[in-house]
Amino acid sequence: MGDDGFVQAKGTAFFVEIDGQKVLVTARHVALAEGLQDREWLLMVAPRNVEHGVVTDAEVFRFRGLQVVWESVLLDVAVLLPPDGLIDAEGYIFLPGERDARTTTEWVRKIWRERTSETTALPIFVLGFPNFGHLVDRARGTEQPSALPMIAYLRQLDDSPWSGMGRFAPQMSMEIEASNAREYSGDLKNLAEKFVENMGAKDKEPFGGYSGGPVVYVAANGVRVIGTVREGRSYQGAAGPEFVQVFASVWDDVVTALRASSAWNAFLASRDG
Repeated sequence: MGDDGFVQAKGTAFFVEIDGQKVLVTARHVALAEGLQDREWLLMVAPRNVEHGVVTDAEVFRFRGLQVVWESVLLDVAVLLPPDGLIDAEGYIFLPGERDARTTTEWVRKIWRERTSETTALPIFVLGFPNFGHLVDRARGTEQPSALPMIAYLRQLDDSPWSGMGRFAPQMSMEIEASNAREYSGDLKNLAEKFVENMGAKDKEPFGGYSGGPVVYVAANGVRVIGTVREGRSYQGAAGPEFVQVFASVWDDVVTALRASSAWNAFLASRDG
């Protein structure tokens, strides 16, 4: 929160359970943004059913200082303790992180190439709360976030998980095409058209607000997290904006690095004690 009482910066986080611990996951550059550590933080938890893309009746948790359990510069991921009252609150789903890591390794990495062509692709969605859908009415002192799940096409993913070695961590990359705006209807279509408009604006981040959000694969038996959003870059064609290329850390790499870290194991030991 800024000094004027309005949101100064924002990103997306999601709930997972790993090794029996319920935590929040977001991008490191969101959680540890310079100059924001002493500010008041608002965690706005959207209801499970968001109508027309507009988030109403969100539960708001206010707190100062994030409790970072683990962070990775290479993966651009931070794992946080949820604020008091959230873990025991009813109605919130913490996705099974280890299960989704196995799905990423044993299924998504193995079959995505054969399922991808000019006309077909895995059902991948990028979830988050975009800056272009964040409505601010300063006269009334109100703010209204929006949620727009984006259809994405997976373009790059290594066949095997990261070894943890090297100066850089591998990423998955996806494309979100401007033409996807035609796939939406009603108020979601209005949001999608704002997304396309934002893609062409030189003074705006094309994917701002989605950082830290989950990349999910829609399986026959439910949703699986397969990545965490790092950044997005827009590409222009002769007729205008064509697509946003989204980069994400791969979920099984995140879980493996987390569980191998001394910080996470010390955290688990403190919980056992």
